[in-house]
Amino acid sequence: EDKTCKREVLMEGIYPILSMINHSCAPNSQPMNGSDDNLALYVLRPIKKRLYCVKFAITPLQERREYLSENYYFECQCEACANDYPLLENLNVVLQKDMKHESIRYCKSNKHDPKSPVDMLKMCLHMINKFDQHTPCVELEELETGVS
Repeated sequence: EDKTCKREVLMEGIYPILSMINHSCAPNSQPMNGSDDNLALYVLRPIKKRLYCVKFAITPLQERREYLSENYYFECQCEACANDYPLLENLNVVLQKDMKHESIRYCKSNKHDPKSPVDMLKMCLHMINKFDQHTPCVELEELETGVS
């Protein structure tokens, strides 16, 4: 089978350590650009031993697998693909709606004093740890998106 290489620039740079991190459709970490041309890896939720580090909540399983196969030449076997996690609109809701919106709004808010972003990040990461046992759920997906 002929697999022609397609050139599409997603990111440029040499990051030998970060390039060793495996793909997951339900990522537990998020790379982010630093202020000094460094790339940092932020852990979003607990990383279990031997767990691998296109989001599942917005792209159906078949489309994710086709994209990864065509562009990266592998079939994803991450937790989200192996268990065919539902799309965002079909995820379970753990919190009552009023409490959920208040919590998510606080995590995404940036109308606080300069030292509060660190406090907000700590609170969001604490909530992510609490919701990890309910994976996949709406709250966890929204918290991880807000943090990344």
